[in-house]
Amino acid sequence: ANGCCDRASSGINAEYGGAEMALRSYSNLLRYGEPCIRRVVPLALAMLSASNPKLEIIDTLSKLSHDSDSEVAHNAIFAMGIVGSGTNNARLANMLRQLAQYYHKDANNLFMVRLAQGLVHLGKGTLTLSPYHSDRMLMSRVAVGGLLGVIVA
Repeated sequence: ANGCCDRASSGINAEYGGAEMALRSYSNLLRYGEPCIRRVVPLALAMLSASNPKLEIIDTLSKLSHDSDSEVAHNAIFAMGIVGSGTNNARLANMLRQLAQYYHKDANNLFMVRLAQGLVHLGKGTLTLSPYHSDRMLMSRVAVGGLLGVIVA
């Protein structure tokens, strides 16, 4: 039984290591990628960490929400909502309130901020968009398909 637990924990660590590698790759794409690539990176970050607001990802998305390319900013704001969906994360909620004040005259960005705020407070903290369950040991393919459908649309 102990070997089973060791394999399970090594699987979690491998998944965590894969996520860290993906973050480094996305960071390089943000720095050196073409504009069409930069527009997709916030959504990829959201898929990587749906309903799991890690500080590093939130800070990256917060920086991207002020990007000069409006589509990057839109996607970053929406990604902030997906990353924090159903968590009631106070730091993320505060960032979104500040973004609402910043974009109070831009209707498109303000709409995205309100949408993200709604996602963060999804089900008053009782619902999630994360495709993982059982301590991230199992992944629901239907949930992943639903997230991909929303992000690609």
